[in-house]
Amino acid sequence: MTPSAERPVLWMGSSRKDLRAFPRQVRRDIGKALYAAQQGEIDPAAKALKGFGGGSVLEIITDQHGDTWRTVYVVRFKAAI
Repeated sequence: MTPSAERPVLWMGSSRKDLRAFPRQVRRDIGKALYAAQQGEIDPAAKALKGFGGGSVLEIITDQHGDTWRTVYVVRFKAAI
């Protein structure tokens, strides 16, 4: 995808605020994976979320200091992530 075709991230409810409360490195890892999604790619940290059939709902998983952090996003909409 070209930069002009980059899809914006639309945040639902308190998701953006919640993400900002995550540790710095976790935010960076998730941000990197979301940026890849905006470019039409799938980051290695993102996997299809089980139980939703197919790959339109993905989960980013990152580990930091013995804790696991998860973020879910949808890619089935053409206009946004």
